[in-house]
Amino acid sequence: MTGFKKYMAEQRGFSPDTISRYFSYVELFLQWLQKENIKPNQVRHQDIMAYLRHIDNGVRSHQYVQQIMVGVRHYYDYMVMSGKARSNPATGIIKRGSRTKVLRDVITGEQLHAIYQKYPEDTVMWIRNKTITGLLIYQGIHTYELKILTVKDVDLNNAVIHVPGCRRSNARTLKLEACQMRLLKNYIRKFRPVLLKQSRKKTDRLILSAGSSDCIGNLLGDVKRAMRTIEPKLNNLKQVRASAIANWMRKYDPIRVMNMAGHRYVSSTEYYMLEDVESLRDELDRIHPLENIVL
Repeated sequence: MTGFKKYMAEQRGFSPDTISRYFSYVELFLQWLQKENIKPNQVRHQDIMAYLRHIDNGVRSHQYVQQIMVGVRHYYDYMVMSGKARSNPATGIIKRGSRTKVLRDVITGEQLHAIYQKYPEDTVMWIRNKTITGLLIYQGIHTYELKILTVKDVDLNNAVIHVPGCRRSNARTLKLEACQMRLLKNYIRKFRPVLLKQSRKKTDRLILSAGSSDCIGNLLGDVKRAMRTIEPKLNNLKQVRASAIANWMRKYDPIRVMNMAGHRYVSSTEYYMLEDVESLRDELDRIHPLENIVL
């Protein structure tokens, strides 16, 4: 189990508290396996479902049960990576009713595009914020990745952006949409220099605040409020990334989406397939109710 802790720290970049929490969940899971006389490397999908029924006793919250299952998924990602298991039996399993509001309220590609088209660009600040909005909508950029992007990461000649890797996500190169190019080019060549002069900064960071601080939290708050004015269904910026990935999953295969999203493991990407699985389950229940179906 020392190897699992090392994996969570070095490969996944989890904090000590997260490592401790997932480790305790996996310990409980392994104790159950021992009681059931099942070896960890022989666990099947059916065994994971049996454990899910075991812990879902009606007392624990959906969120707590799902956190346990996430820990078990990470454990089997580690087992596969270290050659101790051939596949992850926990992939694709999620406790029904536990999905967050961000994934449940997926914004369609057409709605996201409408947000970008209607976003104002009357001032230098608005142009910068619309540039951010485009990166969130079309490239599914993490908000924390906005802090590490540099001007050199944007290749206007080839219409791509290189997103650097970090402890939480992989590096990737993403296509820039045609509708982004004019504004992005103007921001980099004309309006970003204005922000540099105003803030008296010497930096190659792509996204700048107007003040002396390098923090962009306040301007991201402005971005969110402007987007919500256009699309009231939007709750937060994480929902934008989740929606972008969910929309990609309807067009591309999971491996391609994994690379586009910067996920390190396909099990993270497959989470975004579950919206369709739940819709199918609900439709089956409506047309022909069946008990204990596992899709």
